Amino acid sequence: MAIPPFLAFDATTKLPPKSAIDALRTALGIRTTTTRLAVFGDSMSALTQGGYAPYGSLVADYLGLALFNPSTPGERTSDIAVRQGGLAPKFTVPGGVIPIDTSEFAVTLAESYTSGYSPAATTKGNIGTFLNVSFLGVPVNLYHVNNAWTMARVTAAAGSSPQPVAVPASGAVVRDIASAAWRNAVQVYMGGFNGGEQVKDVTTMSAYLENPGRFVVLGMSTGSSGGDPTPYKAANAALKTAFPDQFFDMAAYVITNGLTDEGITPTAQDNTDIAAGIVPTSLRRASNDPHYNAAGQRVIARRLAELLIERGFVAAASTNRIPARAVPGVNLILSLPSTTSVASVAPNSALQGADALSVRLIDMTIPSVTAASGYRALASRWQSGSGNWQFLLASDGTLFMQDANGPVGEQSTPIAPANGVISLRLDINRAAGTMAFYTSTNSGATWTQRGTTTTGRSTTNALSGNSTALLRVGATSAYPAVAGSKLKRITILDGSGATLVNHDFTVTDTEGWTYAGDAAIISA
Repeated sequence: MAIPPFLAFDATTKLPPKSAIDALRTALGIRTTTTRLAVFGDSMSALTQGGYAPYGSLVADYLGLALFNPSTPGERTSDIAVRQGGLAPKFTVPGGVIPIDTSEFAVTLAESYTSGYSPAATTKGNIGTFLNVSFLGVPVNLYHVNNAWTMARVTAAAGSSPQPVAVPASGAVVRDIASAAWRNAVQVYMGGFNGGEQVKDVTTMSAYLENPGRFVVLGMSTGSSGGDPTPYKAANAALKTAFPDQFFDMAAYVITNGLTDEGITPTAQDNTDIAAGIVPTSLRRASNDPHYNAAGQRVIARRLAELLIERGFVAAASTNRIPARAVPGVNLILSLPSTTSVASVAPNSALQGADALSVRLIDMTIPSVTAASGYRALASRWQSGSGNWQFLLASDGTLFMQDANGPVGEQSTPIAPANGVISLRLDINRAAGTMAFYTSTNSGATWTQRGTTTTGRSTTNALSGNSTALLRVGATSAYPAVAGSKLKRITILDGSGATLVNHDFTVTDTEGWTYAGDAAIISA
C-alpha cells in the first residue's frame, strides 16, 4: 500500500514532514515549546493603551520570549483575524490592474466581511488601515475610510519598464505579510469586546497556524461598573464551548483572584463589581472604563505566563521571572528591573506648591552603585526637560541633584549600601539657596550627611515651577532608572517638616500610581 503524501519520509532526514509530526504530537497531547509569542486583540491587548506595559509585553519579559503584537484599538474579531493572517478577504479591482506607482486605487470587497469600526474610519490611521499586506504578491497598504476600500502600493514598481499587474475579474485575496513569520509562535487571542463573529474568526486564525493547537483564547473583560456583563459572559461561554482545550476565562480569574494576587484591599465599589460579575474597579482604569490598569495587566500577565508553561507551550526555565503573588503588608516592594522602568503619580496640590523639600527613598536596593557612564534617576518631578527637580545617582556612585537653578553634586566616596540596601535623602530649600544629601542604613531612623551643605545657590526658579510634572521613581526623559533596583517607600516632607507624600510600596499598589517599562509591585 502506498504511503499517503502527507506522511512521506524526507529523503535526507529519513523522517516524516514536520507538519505530520506536529499533528501527531497534538493528537497525542504532546506539546512543542517555543520562544516566540504573538498576541492578537483590540485595545484590551494593544501596546498603545494606558501608558503602562500591556500583558503581552509583561509575559514576554517574564518568560524571555520574542514578541509580536499588532493589536489595534477599536477592531472587531474579523479585523483581528486579518492582522493575524488567518482571514484573507478577497477584493476585486474595478480598474482591473494594480498601478505601477503608489497612487491609491479603488477596490471592492468581494465577500462577506464585518469590519470592526462603526461608523467606518474617516481618516487613515490604525483603525481601518492594514499596512503591508500582499495582493497578488504585491505589497500594498489597504485602507477602509468612509465606508470605501482603497489600496496603494507600498513602493512603486521597480525596473526600467514596469507594467501594471492584471487582477482577475474574480478578484484576489489580501494576506498580512508581517504576521506570516509568526505562524510558528504560540499565539494568544483576546478580542470581541467590539463585536464580531468570535468563534468563526478564531477558527480561521487557528487553522492558519503551523501548529493549529498552539494557541490560547482568553475570556474578555465583562464591562464597566453598573453595566450588564451578560453579553460578554455569553461570548466567553461560546468560545469555551468551541475551544475547550485552548480557552481560559481570564475575566473570571481576574474577578475572583485579581485583588488578592496584587495585595489590594477591595473597596466598596470593588465588592459591588465582583458581586455583579464585573472586573473590580481597582483593576481597571476607572469605574466607567472596562480597560485594565497596570495592576490588572499584571494579574493577566502572571496567570498567562503560568498557563503557557502549564500547557506545554513554553518551557519552564530557571531564567523565568514570573512575579510572585502578593502578601499584603508583608513582602511587597517596587521593582524597577530595567533602565526604562518608572513608577509615577500625579502630584497633590501641596507637593505642587512646595518650594522646600526633603525627598527620602527608604530601603532602596541598588545592585550596582557605579555605572560605566552617565547619571541614573532615583526620583524626580522632571520630564522632557521641563520639570522641577531630579534626584540622581552619578556613575561614580555619588549623589547628584538638578533643578531649574542648575546641577549640584557631592564629591565624596560612593554610597555604601548595607547588603545592597540603603536609604537616600535630598534636602533642598530654593528660597534659602541650600541643598544637602544624606544616607541611612537603618531605614531612615537616623541620617548621616554626606559632605557639607551647599549654600549660595541661585534662587531664581521655584521648585514649584511646573505644576503638572509627575512625581516619578525611576526613569525620566533625560536619564535611565537604576536597572534592577527596588524601593520600599518614598516620603517627601516640606520645609516645615509636614508630610507631602508617604507612599509605602510594601503595603498597597493603589493611590493612583502607574507603572511602565516593566516596573511592578512584586513580592520582596
